[in-house]
Amino acid sequence: MVQHHPEMNLVLHPFLKPLPLFPQSASIYLRIKRQKTVFFVETTPQETVLQLKQKLFNILNREKQVKDMKLEVKQPGKQATAPPTYATLEDSAVLETLGLENDGELFLTFWIPGESNAADGKWEPVDVPEFDPLGDEVEEVPDESEKGKGKTSA
Repeated sequence: MVQHHPEMNLVLHPFLKPLPLFPQSASIYLRIKRQKTVFFVETTPQETVLQLKQKLFNILNREKQVKDMKLEVKQPGKQATAPPTYATLEDSAVLETLGLENDGELFLTFWIPGESNAADGKWEPVDVPEFDPLGDEVEEVPDESEKGKGKTSA
């Protein structure tokens, strides 16, 4: 006999484990860029920015503390020639509410401590070079069947 427990949002079947009525949301993948490095991170839309930074903490082999990381998103520019501007994401923000979707792009920066006092430091700027193709352009190779056709020397 199947039992429904609305307060727990579960359906119980005598031979199965409890199943949620609504499926868990699917994972999304975010591209997090820092200088010439791109991290591909699997997450869910329900996670917070802080949880995402904790994943980066593990990816970076715990070399940088979570408090010394800042995630930013590029704001839409008004002019194509103007340098891009970035908005800092708050640690408590939920990814879903920020409008981040699969294959979204974020930027990672670190805190640079001051020389005499770490608290006197500053955040490094976003420094991600624009994509530059390798230059492997396809050259047109003359067709061998055309060789010898056309003007001939007398």
